[in-house]
Amino acid sequence: MKVIRYICERYGVNQEQARALDISASIAVRAGAGSGKTRVLTRRFIRLLLEDPHADIDSIVAITFTRKAAAEMKDRIRRELSDRIIKCSDPYEKRRLSTLRMRMAGANIDTIHGFCAKLLRENFAYLGIDPNFNVMDEIDRDMALSRIADEVIREFVGDPQNARVVEVIAQRQPVSFFTRNLKEGILSAFRAMVERGCTPEDLRSSIEVAKGCQAEEHVDGSGIQSYEAYGEARGPHESADDVRGEFDGCRPGESFGGAAGNLLSQGPGHMGQCGREDGAEGAEADIVPILEEAGLRLIERLYEDYSRYKDRENMLDFNDLELYAFRLLSNPHIRSCYHRKFSAIMVDEFQDLNPLQKKILDLLTHVDGRIPPGRLFIVGDYKQSIYGFRGSDYRVFEEGCKQISEHGGRVERLSNCYRSTRTIIDFVNGAFKHLLDPYEPLKYPEQAGEEGYDEPKVELITWDKDDFKQAKPRTRWDMVKGLLSSENSVEQLKAALEGEYGDAVSAGKKDYQGDVIAAAIHRLVSRGFDYGDIAILLRSRSSLAQVERALTNHGIPYCVLGGIGFWSRQEVMDILALYRLVFHLNDRLALFTVLRSPIFGFSDDLLLQLAGFIKENGMEHAGADKVMEAFLQAFQHEEALVVQRAASILKEVSGLGGITNAAELFDRLVELTGYDEILLALPYGEKKLRNLEKLLVIVERFEDKGIYTARDFLVYVDAVSRSSDREEEASLDSEDSNAVKILTIHASKGLEFRAVLIPDMDQQLDAQAKKNKPLFLLDEHDHLVAIGIDDEGKFDESLNPAYAEIFNRRLLAELEESRRLFYVAATRARKYLGLIGQRQDLDEEGAPEKLNSFMKQLMWAARQSGTLAGMAEVKAEDLMDGLTERQDKSQGIFKGVNVDGIFVSDLKPLDATREGSISISAWLKYKSCPRRFYLENILDLKQDRQVFIDELLEEGIDEWAGETAPVDLGINAHLLLREVDVASLSALKTEMLTQFADELGIDIRHDVSAYKGYLQGLRSIEEQRAKEVRGQLVDSLREYAFRVPIEGNLYFSGIVDRIDIYREEGRLRATVIDYKTNRVSSAVEARDKAAYYYDQLVCYAWALDKVLYYRGERVAVDEAVIYFLNAGQAIRVPLDKEYADEVINRMKAESPALLGMKPFYEYKSKKSEACALCPVRRFCGVIVESN
Repeated sequence: MKVIRYICERYGVNQEQARALDISASIAVRAGAGSGKTRVLTRRFIRLLLEDPHADIDSIVAITFTRKAAAEMKDRIRRELSDRIIKCSDPYEKRRLSTLRMRMAGANIDTIHGFCAKLLRENFAYLGIDPNFNVMDEIDRDMALSRIADEVIREFVGDPQNARVVEVIAQRQPVSFFTRNLKEGILSAFRAMVERGCTPEDLRSSIEVAKGCQAEEHVDGSGIQSYEAYGEARGPHESADDVRGEFDGCRPGESFGGAAGNLLSQGPGHMGQCGREDGAEGAEADIVPILEEAGLRLIERLYEDYSRYKDRENMLDFNDLELYAFRLLSNPHIRSCYHRKFSAIMVDEFQDLNPLQKKILDLLTHVDGRIPPGRLFIVGDYKQSIYGFRGSDYRVFEEGCKQISEHGGRVERLSNCYRSTRTIIDFVNGAFKHLLDPYEPLKYPEQAGEEGYDEPKVELITWDKDDFKQAKPRTRWDMVKGLLSSENSVEQLKAALEGEYGDAVSAGKKDYQGDVIAAAIHRLVSRGFDYGDIAILLRSRSSLAQVERALTNHGIPYCVLGGIGFWSRQEVMDILALYRLVFHLNDRLALFTVLRSPIFGFSDDLLLQLAGFIKENGMEHAGADKVMEAFLQAFQHEEALVVQRAASILKEVSGLGGITNAAELFDRLVELTGYDEILLALPYGEKKLRNLEKLLVIVERFEDKGIYTARDFLVYVDAVSRSSDREEEASLDSEDSNAVKILTIHASKGLEFRAVLIPDMDQQLDAQAKKNKPLFLLDEHDHLVAIGIDDEGKFDESLNPAYAEIFNRRLLAELEESRRLFYVAATRARKYLGLIGQRQDLDEEGAPEKLNSFMKQLMWAARQSGTLAGMAEVKAEDLMDGLTERQDKSQGIFKGVNVDGIFVSDLKPLDATREGSISISAWLKYKSCPRRFYLENILDLKQDRQVFIDELLEEGIDEWAGETAPVDLGINAHLLLREVDVASLSALKTEMLTQFADELGIDIRHDVSAYKGYLQGLRSIEEQRAKEVRGQLVDSLREYAFRVPIEGNLYFSGIVDRIDIYREEGRLRATVIDYKTNRVSSAVEARDKAAYYYDQLVCYAWALDKVLYYRGERVAVDEAVIYFLNAGQAIRVPLDKEYADEVINRMKAESPALLGMKPFYEYKSKKSEACALCPVRRFCGVIVESN
């Protein structure tokens, strides 16, 4: 007990937390929501540093679930060390703590993938990989796989050896099966395969293990069943030629190649009933083995081509990192090395690991088959395991707890919840003890005091389905747009377009719910909550539009976090539809979307005429440009100008497919349509324009990757929009604004809010899973199992019992995870929790594992308990009494909206998600003159140099007359120095120098003396520094580019002129060298100039110290020097990591401006003497006064 008191006092924890800080034992912590697990993690790390004589920053590994969590943990430890330094009176201890704080930047605190990447770079030679590999994020991976899958399927369809297979499938399925279902099927199975650590060699068809398989059908000599009669009996759905024609149309001029082999070479034994449990006969059973064999061949080819792509681009994906790390640590000698190097392993969110990640950590933590005392510390809560879609398995946490107990460690519990009120805690315990098994209840700390808020803390706000009118879609367009992309809906489309349909219709359930949410928010505000205290947690974005519309109508400021909703903004979808037409001119949904948009302004009636014209003239497969050209010729109406404009623009659009740069193509489309001006003329035009600007920023970032074409951007958009529903962390750039936050439950994990509203309580949780059944699933034995297909070509899992069994297990697992998702959402609330949805009754025989909505789960828990403590029921209609829309008033008030949807009372600076790269040079220019920065760096305005010099001469400013501009001198000098060998400087004559420059494409003849002076200055500096003892020079890196994450998707980047790497006392260290060509006449002036560049050098050193490795070995950056070449002076810059952190934080704060996310008027000009020599002064409006 004395030890516990000591830990509590020294580390500022309670007794429950103190038991987890026993560094002499390996410990597993079961941490409930709001129990302070982050505090325990950081305090244990610090205790190891302070009290374990064998521990050092380099010997401790801390694994977090996200990069954001890793950065926050480092910051917390750094702040804790700073506090101890201030309080410390012992000079020796103060120095030791200061050293530890400085070294925190290089601490092994990272995600599992970041940690694996580090292991790989340190051991690249053993693995046979390039240490400079790039890590693909999930979006890049999905894009690459999508593109390769298209190519693989195209080659498969075009291979003559597969003609019969394609014909058989085409008899039953439309062309879209190959372009959509088959593609999605093999991609889904591929991801499942690699998550298991398998390769195509490990996969088998489920038919291979089917029992009682007998061949009863007639087969031809090649082993392919004779399906001619079968096809005639049912009538052909499509022909193989139709399928090939569709692929031919995808990329004009491309030919098919490759060979997938003869799919049914296995012979007749793979046909017929094949041991199906229900004895399914005929085509329903026959097509399953065909699909499985085709799937296996396609997955094998996808794996091969994807591997070649990664090798060519020197990329590894997250799965590669895990597999390589596992392979690496499976080597006993390497594993033993890391056992000695790392004395303590700490893992946060252990329940979110996948089985392969758990195996990697087992290899690191088990020494001679056991976990040594104090070596492993894990924290987790299976109740918050909500990442099953990423392959996470909460059972690994249970296994980890068991292993630690068996090896002499212990399991501790953190059950005191310091986040929520007693009422919320009682409600959570009362509900989830019936929904989660096992359930460890949360406790309310005895010493905690309730905040003065006497209203109910938990409310269930419901309505009956009769309380609102079920309605038609809001407009005819909403009804028909889903039919435009269907291949079998011509008659339905015609009926929908020709039927009577009013523009105004009654509200649907989601609209009604939006009004309920608005009423709940108004009531909370009336009770003392600020808008910024309230969060709306969505399971998905399906209700986002209705929620936003209701908040807007009722004058409630809000912001959308985590990226959900951006891709569903109408102005974004409209321009993307036009972009899609560039590459898919026959896409009817894209055509009708963009025609109906403000870009062209077609009315629904005009669209009806166009749809009828297309059908009557047999132009269903004609390109948009041809359709509009023909429609214009036949059109006689007062809207002829609208049609003429559309026809003219789409004709130009049809010729833009050759543009390979996505940013250039978007610029061209905006220019062609005047879309920016159109948006400004609309209600909330500023918001819509900013969303367009954000889209253009995303396009630029896409182009910066340098590995994709303009066509690939459509795949990129699809991948990004799909991932936005399940962000693992929200970007809280707008968290301090007084606006309601809207985000997904997944993105809310780790966050807390004073008031939480959970809508869509009645939403069916398994609807999407049932609707979008994958074509293939993998069973536990790595067999590929295909879904059954009935006579009409519809997917039916019951026709393949093996598939049905796997699918049903998966569905139950998703519903089980949904109960944990509900728990996560409910435990985000501090003072108030509102549950909103249509009331649902339970069936008498309802089983808890099949409850497919949050409402049903809640009703089940209430039935088991009789009542739920602390929960009050509120009728929605009572809540909305007196609620009136303030549409007209809000139209006049809410004129400014940020790109993620935050409405504010006046137009304010863009508060967009900060994503991109910022540099110190850009920041220095911005500080010097924001207006010049905007003109040169954002607008990329340039002025012809000779015109500029002529203007200066006219104004009597002749400082640059007849010279190369200083900036050009500097650029050329750097190009020379990058190639020149320092050792050869003394022998470099003028003639040789000129010839050498010519080879580099640099003309130095007019300024040869200046360049020679730079080289002489460099030689002088090198001679002086050669006298200093700095260890053995190992290598000198030139023009070294780096990119370091500083927050989320915000990066600090730059290029260092030179890095000298030395070996000293067995360790590698580095000197950062920056060349300057400023005119400097003395050592004093050089020191003054160095002060200006101090921030640059300190930040370069800070960044490189995080990422610099040489041949797999960590390099510490401990020196930075500026070479003033003109004067032959070297100025050493003192490094200060704390100051570097401050500069980086200032840059981070200014990042919206540096990324061009601020309005023009905020980039103010700074008048000074430098304005006279500013190359963009004519655009700035600054008047130059010459003497």
